[in-house]
Amino acid sequence: MRRFILVSAIEFPIAAPFAQVRATGDETMTCRIDRVGIEGGVVLRLSGRIAGDALDVLRTTLEESRVVAIDLAEIELVDRDAVIVLAAGESSGIEIRRCPAFIREWITRERDPE
Repeated sequence: MRRFILVSAIEFPIAAPFAQVRATGDETMTCRIDRVGIEGGVVLRLSGRIAGDALDVLRTTLEESRVVAIDLAEIELVDRDAVIVLAAGESSGIEIRRCPAFIREWITRERDPE
């Protein structure tokens, strides 16, 4: 059985290349958050599944870094809490890049409830 070690963005200096949840046993890694520095801020490249501890790392990274964009091209699965965080980030000016259609639709529904 795999256990997960949470590697928090707090433990890395601002120029660190990534923060991730690493697998240490038989299960697969759930989420990876790569931080790519660009002029004017940081782009977060997310891959895997965003939920639970991975969502806590994402929230911390959003609070502590000048995030200008979030790239979701390699996201497989998100939960409702993750969609709410993404919608709030987008509403505050963070660009959501390469967002899968199912996540884009869900973000729109959360942001603009009928």
